[in-house]
Order: sequence, then structure tokens, then C-alpha cells
Amino acid sequence: MSGMRAGAGGKLFHLLLMTTPPGDGPGAAGVRTDNGSPAGSGDENQPRTPWTRRFLWGFCIPVLAGLLTAAAHPLVLPFLSEKEILPGGELSLFAWIGLVPLLVLARGQGFWPVFRAGWYFGWAYFGLSLYWIHYAMFMFGHIPWIPSLLILILLVVYCALYIAFPVAIAERMRALFGWPLYWTLPWLWLLAEHIRHYAIGGFPWAMLGYTQFRDLWLVQTADLAGPYGITFLLAAANAVLTHVWLRLRGLKEPRNPWTALGVLVLVTAAGHVYGYLRMAQKDELMNRAPGYKVAVLQGNISQEVKNQSGRFRERILEIYNEMTRKADSLGADVLVWPEAAFPLPAPQDISSFRGTGLYGGELNVDLANQNDPHPKRLKTKKMILGVPTYFRMEEFEDGKPKSTVRLRNTALLLDDSLEVKGRYHKSHLVPFGEYVPGGAILTKYFGIQKLVQAVAFFVPGDSMEPFDLEGQKTGILICYEGIFPEISREQANNGATILTNMSNDGWYGLSSGPYQHMGMYVFRAVETARPMVRAANTGISTFIDANGRIGPRTSLKNESTTWQEGEILFQEIKPLRITTFYMATGDAFLYFANVVAILQILWWAARRKTK
Repeated sequence: MSGMRAGAGGKLFHLLLMTTPPGDGPGAAGVRTDNGSPAGSGDENQPRTPWTRRFLWGFCIPVLAGLLTAAAHPLVLPFLSEKEILPGGELSLFAWIGLVPLLVLARGQGFWPVFRAGWYFGWAYFGLSLYWIHYAMFMFGHIPWIPSLLILILLVVYCALYIAFPVAIAERMRALFGWPLYWTLPWLWLLAEHIRHYAIGGFPWAMLGYTQFRDLWLVQTADLAGPYGITFLLAAANAVLTHVWLRLRGLKEPRNPWTALGVLVLVTAAGHVYGYLRMAQKDELMNRAPGYKVAVLQGNISQEVKNQSGRFRERILEIYNEMTRKADSLGADVLVWPEAAFPLPAPQDISSFRGTGLYGGELNVDLANQNDPHPKRLKTKKMILGVPTYFRMEEFEDGKPKSTVRLRNTALLLDDSLEVKGRYHKSHLVPFGEYVPGGAILTKYFGIQKLVQAVAFFVPGDSMEPFDLEGQKTGILICYEGIFPEISREQANNGATILTNMSNDGWYGLSSGPYQHMGMYVFRAVETARPMVRAANTGISTFIDANGRIGPRTSLKNESTTWQEGEILFQEIKPLRITTFYMATGDAFLYFANVVAILQILWWAARRKTK
């Protein structure tokens, strides 16, 4: 620093980078220097780091870094604007550098100081990414404001663990073995993401790789390794840039970071070149493929009304029937209603929608006993209808048989005379929204079932068979299922040439949620090389082609208006029948990364015991 001139901000940041971490001080237990030896020179009389610097280093900077990284995802701040901030994706750059301040400041610290800093980073990252969950619980789950906020905090604190652990372990490996962060952090990061993917029902929302959904050349690599390849690249980029920064600041690195930087640049460039060539290849295939015309119906029914759909069934049917009449005249091959758009639950084995009030039939509230011998026929040959279905399940309670009604979130395929020709039941339910993980224990002893309406009554389906659309097949993804790449991959491997997502983004309100949700479907389309049809009750309905291009789409509506005009999207899509590498190999790269990470952790644990 001698002889250098810098502004006050630069001096402060330089001091932060070069000084001992706050809260520990020289000689503190568990703190090691860059070569892995205990910190401190034996002078126990050195003053402790001022609490202001400890607070700035240990909390403020990790939180700021977490907020900047979260801003790489689509961001809506309702108190500023109801529109997405910088919708062109300019903020996605933060995903490449957002972890650098955290990793720089973690240099040479003990496991727990780094863990805490990574945890605070995660609080900010997931807090900004998931704030809309509080809105959903408070406004539509009818959970009081404070309990819903506490649930959100609990979720954020839990998800933050999946950042704290890989960062802390990677830094300790660097200190103990001299391994650069780019040798360890990307593998550990993917292991943590994989665990989050399945733990407690699975919640892989806000994965780092999803920030790049607008970079279509790079996104094409998802047909090789799914979203995990891009997540790995981003974690590696942050680690490499950390070592470059430290080298520029004069710290001696165990290995020359410039080689790693060169490899990073080459790999990133290669990914973009692959994407450019792959997009051109698929564009040529789509130009030769026959078109398939799809009409999507978005009723814009507010969630508050949907929660009382039985009360407003006639009005809801009037809105959707009017849109169906208009869409039916467009010459579409299939009409798509959103998730649970039909306002009455139907028996699981219902065989016809005559007499249900659908498209001109007389409304008979008892859907198990329809009687309409002269239904109005559709011009369109197929209709996909989102409807809750029910069945009776025989259970035992206190040793006595008991008949219980159970619900399913269902998509039905209807022909032009409203006969049911196919059924798909949602297979991956929303934890704590449609079921309670470990429900018997949590419901009985903690009363979790009471937190969300109708919770613990939904039962998942077990079939992944696509709907036959006469010449094409479509795999169904009902709302939450679309964030799990293995489900769309299985649908495509089962013969689907189109993917159809039926959703209800009304839960999210005017927030980041609907935009984040839509961005994940860019990956689902690219991973399988299948066009994606999105039908949302409110939210963002759209078409995404096999290259991930987002086509015409609806806009978010203000939920304060109870009844709004419905919207129809009409598009000719180009289905493909090719098999991508990701379809053939699945998550092979992810499992390989897990093996590498586990071996690293075992080696680290074994070496720690010998010290």
C-alpha cells in the first residue's frame, strides 16, 4: 500500500482485504494463515479488531454481495415498479462476479467465520430471490403477516446453508492443502445444489445457472449437462476471478491464476460457439418441420376468486367459455387451459365433460352425473383442461377403516365432443402447499397441516405418459413440476414432441416469482429440444421454441382488480423429434461432480484428523 494513492473507499476496501478477519483476531483458535499454519505471532496483547470492522466484514459485505448476485435473476421490486428491472438481462453479469467479495474476504479464515459469512450471503441471496413467498402465504394462503414472514425467514435460513457449507469447506481445503478454490468450489457447489434438489420435497429454485436464461448461446450447453453445467461454470468463474483479484492485490498465490483464467475464457467461449452452431442446426430442423397450431387461454382470474371458485363457478366458466369460442375459431390443433382453471372438482374417473357447463353445455354441479345428449362440438380436435379431481381412499385410523376423499392436480385431454381421452396427474407436489413432507409427524405434533388451505390432501400421480395429439405428443408439466429437469426429460424420452406447462402464477402477485418461473422453462425447452407451451391462469403465458427463444407472451396483471379481461395467445410451433445428449445421459455430469466433491470432502476430513 506504501506509495499508492487511493480514494477513501479504495483504502477501506484494501484494508478489508488485507487485515485479519473480524471477530477472531490474531492467534484466535481455528484461524490459519494462507499456508495453513495457525494465525498470530504469539503476541496476545494485540488489540482486537474494532467491532465496526467486524460488522462490516462479517455481515455487511456478504449481505451486499448476496443481494447483487440475487439481482442476476429476474427482479421486480413492487415498491419501485410493477415491471421487471432491466428486462434485457444486464444484471445477469452479477452471477459471474457476485461471489468474489465473499471469497476474497474469506481468505485465511477459520471454518466457522467463513461459514457465517457464507450464511449471511445466502440470507441476502435467497431473501431477495424468494421474497414473493411471503406474499403468496399472506395474501392467498391466509396465513397472518408475522407467521408468514417467519416461515419465509425459516426457508431462507435453510436454503442459505447450501451456500455456507461449500464456501466454508472450499476455503478450508485451500488453507490446508493449498488447493485453489476453482479446484473445489464448483464441485462442492453442485453437490449442495443436488441435495437441495431433493431434500424436504425438493426446492431447486434460484439455482445460479438460471440467471443466464437470456444468453441463448450459452444456454444451449444445457442440452449436454442440464442447468448444472452452467451453474458449475459460474461457480468456477467466481473462484478464478477471486484468485486473479488476490494476485493483483499482491498476495502470493499457490498457483498461477492466469492459466486458470485462460482456461475459463476458452471454456466460456467454446460454450458460446457450441451454442451458436447448435442453434443454427435446430433452426434448420425447425424450418423443415411441420407446424402445429396451439391456442393458449389465460383467464386472469385473481387468486382470491380462485380460492372461492365454487362460489364464482358460473362467472369463471363464462370467461373461459367465451375465450374457448374465440380460440376455437382460429383453426388451432389444440386448445390449452391453465392449471386447475375448471372451477369445480371432478371425479378422477370422469369420462365426459358433457353437462358440466363446459363450452355451451348446461352446468350440472354434480359432475359425477352428467347428462347432456346434445353438446356443442369443438372445431378444434383436442383440448387440454386443467381441473382438480378427487377420489376416495380407504385408510385405517386407530385400527378402524375410514374412507377419505383425496385430491389430485390433473390435466385432462378432451376430444371435440368433450370426451376424456387422456389423464395426467401431477407427480411432483409442492411441499407444504399440496402435501406435508413427513406429514404424519409434522401434522400430528406440530400442526403444520393448518398453515395452508387443503394441504396434505393431494396425492401424486405415477405416470409420465404424454398425451396423444394425433400426429404429435405433448408431455404435461403442471406448475411446480417444470422446475425439475428430470420430469421434462422423462416426458421427452417417452415420446413427447411438445412440452406443455399448465400453471397458476397468481400466487406470486406482481413480483419476481413469475419471471423467475418462466426463465426456468427456457432451460426445459433447450435440454430436450422441444417447444414449450405455457398456459398460466394469471402470470406469464407464452411459447418457447426448441432454442429457448421466448415468443409472444402475456403480461402480469394487478391482483387488486377482481375481474379482468382474459387473453388468448395463438402460435404455430415447430415440434422436433431429436434426442439430445442430456436426454440420453441424464444427470451424468451432476453425479460425476457429486463423486468428485465427496472424495474431496473425505480427503479433507481424513487429513484434518491427522493434524
